[in-house]
Amino acid sequence: MNDQKFLLNGKTVAFAYIITEPEPFYCFGNVTKDGVFESETLKKKGIDVSSAKIEIIFNEMSKEEFCHIGDLKMALDSVNETLCKVLHTKRLLEGSLYALLMKGEKGE
Repeated sequence: MNDQKFLLNGKTVAFAYIITEPEPFYCFGNVTKDGVFESETLKKKGIDVSSAKIEIIFNEMSKEEFCHIGDLKMALDSVNETLCKVLHTKRLLEGSLYALLMKGEKGE
């Protein structure tokens, strides 16, 4: 594997697991000289890095690592999106079933 570090906007790329409620997630960013993980994703979600629990998985990734992790993350995001849709549909079906059962109990 090529050990040359991959730079994005002049900074080495890191990959971290962000432990948040209601659902943890993975994201790319970079680690500052002070060891603080920074990410546009965290800023957009309004997550304060000083109080967040962040596990850095890769720091100073090579371009090959970045491409492989990026592909896996896109696949994981797609699975998570599909799972959310399935769970939403499940809740709708459960609600419909409950409504039908309640209607049947009332003899309507």
